[in-house]
Amino acid sequence: MKFLFVFNQTHLDFRIAEFLGICRIFDIEFDPGQLNTKEHVFILEFPDSSPVEKILSRSVIVKFACELLFEPTSLDNLFQIFEENADVQSYPEKTVYELSNTFTDLLSLAASKLVIGGCLSFWYPIVVQT
Repeated sequence: MKFLFVFNQTHLDFRIAEFLGICRIFDIEFDPGQLNTKEHVFILEFPDSSPVEKILSRSVIVKFACELLFEPTSLDNLFQIFEENADVQSYPEKTVYELSNTFTDLLSLAASKLVIGGCLSFWYPIVVQT
């Protein structure tokens, strides 16, 4: 299985040491040649999600990781893949939802799902007046 790992963009030299240390603690086989200090986004392969969950439980340098289901070659190709694999789409149908409820819902989600040291990322839509 392929996973997209996004690392913090600071402490570049610590990135590899931390990652390898966590892999040693959990006996996770990993080729350090897959990481470098020039980039912060990597596609890494593991047999299943268990090693990824273990890495995320200890890492302070990894911002997040997610399973890479598809590798599109363009935006059009991505839309085509989603159309062909409708069962994979995980976004619910649009419903009426007040933007003011978003922050409270995010805090509730974080409180119920995040592990200690976990991160929550989100974005708010904005309207730019010209």
